[in-house]
Amino acid sequence: MAKREYFNVTVIGAGAVGSAIAKQFQARGHTIVGVINRRLSSTRRSAAALKTKALPYHLKDIPPTTNLLIISTPDSAIPTLAALVATRSPLNFEKLTAFHTSGAVTSDSLMPLRLLGSTVFSLHPIQIFPRRASLKSRVMSLRKIFYGIEGDAPALRTAMMLVSELGGSYIVVPAERKALYHVACVFASNYLVVLMNLLLEVSLGLGINRKEFYRVFEPLITTTLDHVRRASPREALTGPIERGDVPTIRIHVEHLESLNPTLLSTYSSLGSSAVQLAMKKKSLNEVTARDLLKIFETALLKSVGKSRF
Repeated sequence: MAKREYFNVTVIGAGAVGSAIAKQFQARGHTIVGVINRRLSSTRRSAAALKTKALPYHLKDIPPTTNLLIISTPDSAIPTLAALVATRSPLNFEKLTAFHTSGAVTSDSLMPLRLLGSTVFSLHPIQIFPRRASLKSRVMSLRKIFYGIEGDAPALRTAMMLVSELGGSYIVVPAERKALYHVACVFASNYLVVLMNLLLEVSLGLGINRKEFYRVFEPLITTTLDHVRRASPREALTGPIERGDVPTIRIHVEHLESLNPTLLSTYSSLGSSAVQLAMKKKSLNEVTARDLLKIFETALLKSVGKSRF
């Protein structure tokens, strides 16, 4: 049985994501030896939460004992940081493991470290980390989640081991599909939030207040998601489009046209996608599908004309 390796960890960018991952590593017995944020005040807060050393924003001050470097900064900063770490830090690069937590950027952004002999990869938690959430709740949200990992074969073996340390599971993301992977995450989280906001707008029009709207629709939402989980999105599709109820869709469009062009635009775009899904389910005939698509196409053109940017 292989001996378990313990890491000395430095975190560059110990914000919502970086601090949660570091805290989980700490709970598993790894040592956080330093934290670097852009602002010293933020560095001190993060270091206090992780009970470690607050480092000034000078990469030469990274503890030379560091053998696991976590970069959890905005995507655009990662290549520059990697180059600066490679030229200015006192690390033993041949014994260094480094990863970044970006969902969109590949491990190629860490190439300066790879060229010096470091093991590099990307490791992205498939989870949200609200800034206002406590560190404890963010660490709790890491439990049993999936991580998207990307890198070469030797690096992936290390990434898999670290995911296990974090108590999660993983999916391997090919570098050429990293952007598509991130699109999937956006649909699963950000666009779901947008849909909930649109539901809120419609609810307010019904006289349902902000505090009540989710409670009213939660059974419908959770039952739908459960059906998707147990069957598939296609089989979970119900409603007027799936039934081919053209008159009801016309009524929806008429009401939304007078109420809110933005809502109409989104409703029509999603409606077109629902028609395609219903066709795959074979619950719509081609004639009805064409009628519905024509309604949505016309509505989209009207909504674009009425929208103001």
